[in-house]
Order: sequence, then structure tokens, then C-alpha cells
Amino acid sequence: MLNFKLQSLILLPVLLVLALPITSDIQPGERNIVAPESKATVLDAAGPLPCIELQVTSVGAVCKSGLGIVARLDFPEVDLKGALAGRENLPQARAEFTADEKTVGDKTYRNIALLLRWEPATPEFLQIYLKEYLPYWGSRVPYRLFWNARYVECSIDHCTEWLTVSEKGEFLPSDVKDLPSDLAADVNFNGVPAAFWNTRVSP
Repeated sequence: MLNFKLQSLILLPVLLVLALPITSDIQPGERNIVAPESKATVLDAAGPLPCIELQVTSVGAVCKSGLGIVARLDFPEVDLKGALAGRENLPQARAEFTADEKTVGDKTYRNIALLLRWEPATPEFLQIYLKEYLPYWGSRVPYRLFWNARYVECSIDHCTEWLTVSEKGEFLPSDVKDLPSDLAADVNFNGVPAAFWNTRVSP
């Protein structure tokens, strides 16, 4: 009975993480289209970003977009001793990749920007529980992969105005084809991986 109560106490903050709203205010697949002159124009439900091919390895993520951008973002290196001592929080990593212009099909895209971001699955205010998580994590830390995309587009044949498109979302392990099973992090212990294991950890 005592062991059960102890496990419940340890796992409660982890479950709380997944029940809370995403701290970065990103919802999967969210799409916002702004017409510069407030003209009503409807775009296809699926844009050319973020990735037509996504790979996640023990090093990091590689996203090949339909607009010619190949975005590579390594996992951040984690100083576990510093995090456990409270000297620093678990690190993030981000990078933005850009392209000036690309024509795909019957549309031209300009001012293209794709941002990838690794964030620890445990938010800063719960990182005081790291010592309790480590027996379940081993020598690795769960991370979430977010993306933002911006571009303007116009039809080649009938370009009356350029539309500004802003999209954002999160990649899940289920989005990665042939993801090695040891990289899929089931942080909420429900059998459905919701993050990726970062093994770039210094003990």
C-alpha cells in the first residue's frame, strides 16, 4: 500500500503536465490566414508546410518541406546535474529556416519561414520533481517538438492579392514514420507516446 501511494505521488505531476494547456500556446494543426486587404479568400485545408517528410533520430529532427526547405534541429544537450541542483532549467532548442520564393503547382510562395522548437515535456514549474521522474526516465529526458510556419502565397494564373498564412502545431511520435520505439516517450503512462526521448544528457 505504501509503495502504491508513493508511485501515485510521483506520477501525479506527470499526469498534471498532460492535463494542463500547452504552455507555448500552440494547438496542433492550428491555421490562421490573413488577407492583407481583408478580402475573403479560402485556401485549401492543407498547406505546403510544415513537412512532407519528417525524421527523428537520437540526434534530433529533420523536416523536409514541400517548399524546398530542409530544417534540421538537434536535441538540446541537458546538464542533468545542473538541473537537479536547481541552477538551471531543462534547455530548449529552436531554429528558423527561410526561403525567398518557391513555385509549387499553380501557386507561388514568398517570404517563407519554418521554425522548429524542442521543449521539455515537463514545464519549468514542475522541474523541481526531476529526482522523482528519473527512475522512470533513466538517462534520458522527454521532449516535445513544435513547429511554426509563415509565408505569403498567390495563384500563378489569377494573382489578385498575396495572402499571408501563419500556421503552428506539434509533431507527435505517431507523425513520424518508422520512428524507433526507443525514441517514443510515453510520459503519461497510457500506452500512447506523446513526446520524444532526448538521450543527449550529461549525468
